[in-house]
Amino acid sequence: MERSFVERALALPGRIVDQAETSIKDYAVSEWERAKAAAEMLVRLPHHLADMLADSWRGPDVRALTARERLTIVDVFGYRARPELLRIVNGPGLSSIVRAAFRNGNPAITIGNTIYLNPASKWPARDLTTTRDGSGAALLVHEVMHTIQYRELGYARFLARYGGDMATTKGDAHEMYRYYKRHRSFDGEMLEGQAEMVGDYHGLQNNADPKLKARRDDLRRRLKGTGIYGL
Repeated sequence: MERSFVERALALPGRIVDQAETSIKDYAVSEWERAKAAAEMLVRLPHHLADMLADSWRGPDVRALTARERLTIVDVFGYRARPELLRIVNGPGLSSIVRAAFRNGNPAITIGNTIYLNPASKWPARDLTTTRDGSGAALLVHEVMHTIQYRELGYARFLARYGGDMATTKGDAHEMYRYYKRHRSFDGEMLEGQAEMVGDYHGLQNNADPKLKARRDDLRRRLKGTGIYGL
């Protein structure tokens, strides 16, 4: 029975690609339903099989991390980074979850070990560390934090906790990122808040601007004891 379920799960990307919609409204509804069905499969499968399913959605526009990207995330996360497992996709790949997220305006989304970049957000497709303002590297470490959350929590706990965070903010996704309003430690923070702390500190850790000292010190205090950035 489990094998049959896994086979159906792994066939999902092909079915998604093959289905054509005749109406914009119907497409949006069916896209959302497919995204929900895909998420339910991830939750039901054992973690290693959920990883296999999630990996199968990457599609042809997938790449490994560059040497600079690998160095960046290992410097931040140490052994937890696991760069050899990670992949980056420019676009939604074959994932209905990602397509639904991009339709909602998300600049990027992570599923398991895969980071998907929304082409509309104009992220550099070949290396996220090449943006002059450091925003690409900040995004990279933010999304890699999510890969660690998936790995350490598992898909079911990650998605349940994410849903709980969304319920707490009454559906305001932006509020999930605003850790600075909640005065929580890293471990007690929402999943997006944790990732946002990591991304924000990346741009502040070596910034000597005295106007940013209070914010930098606050993030260092929140991150202390996590091992992230060696803190």
